[in-house]
Amino acid sequence: PTSASPERGGGPRSGGGVQQARAVEGSATGGVLKKFTGYNSKSKPCCRVLRKNMTRQECRLWYDFLRDYPVKFYRQRSIDRFIADFYCSKAHLVIEVDGSQHSTAKGRVLDAERDAVLNSYGVTVIRVTNKDIEQNFFETCVFLDARIKENLSIWVD
Repeated sequence: PTSASPERGGGPRSGGGVQQARAVEGSATGGVLKKFTGYNSKSKPCCRVLRKNMTRQECRLWYDFLRDYPVKFYRQRSIDRFIADFYCSKAHLVIEVDGSQHSTAKGRVLDAERDAVLNSYGVTVIRVTNKDIEQNFFETCVFLDARIKENLSIWVD
């Protein structure tokens, strides 16, 4: 594991201070999921900086859709060694807003690693691009609304 500083969009960060996760049997997929049991207090300053310096697309998604969504979402939330753009604990869902760096070969590899770690906690990762938000905002929100409700029905029922 490296001690890389977080990149825009929630890249890896150093892992000091994360409480241990415990395994939970009997997930919906039949596998073993790790239940997130702690918050990395060392990431708090970085999360605050990222919240104050959101991209234009993150701001639009937050202020025009997620901030007043009926279920609570958090901006720039620490999960394991990553910082998620938007996180809903009730729906076990992360929404990532991806810029152009995510379309490179290296970006796809890092995203796959990140998604695997988040999925191991039972968290579904939804990725939308900056272009989706800029050019198809309404359709993107309809898509996200459907996915959020789908996840809520799995975890709440």
